[in-house]
Amino acid sequence: MVVRLWKFAEELLFFCIMGALFGVGICFIMFLHLGTPNTPENAGYVTALFVKSGVQLGVVVWMVRASARTVRRWFSADREKWPEHTQFPDSKIRSGAVDSDGKRRRFAALAKLWD
Repeated sequence: MVVRLWKFAEELLFFCIMGALFGVGICFIMFLHLGTPNTPENAGYVTALFVKSGVQLGVVVWMVRASARTVRRWFSADREKWPEHTQFPDSKIRSGAVDSDGKRRRFAALAKLWD
């Protein structure tokens, strides 16, 4: 659980940092093209706006990527990850991908009765 949460946070942080760097790059190009604002306070304000917008862009890109990954898994053509289970009258789970007793017990706990 902790490892999964750490990967989640690490991926989100990576996309936020990349977005912030993207915002800084856009801000730098704008400063080169238009020149710096009249006062240093305005320059800091504009830079902070671009960095904040870049972080927001990173979060949005991360959410789209996570959603696309979930949808891709959902509509995946590879069905061996989720084998079809058949409930027989002797209440044993039958599947081509289940080999061990431990897996059989785990899948038996998740099986639904089909009437």
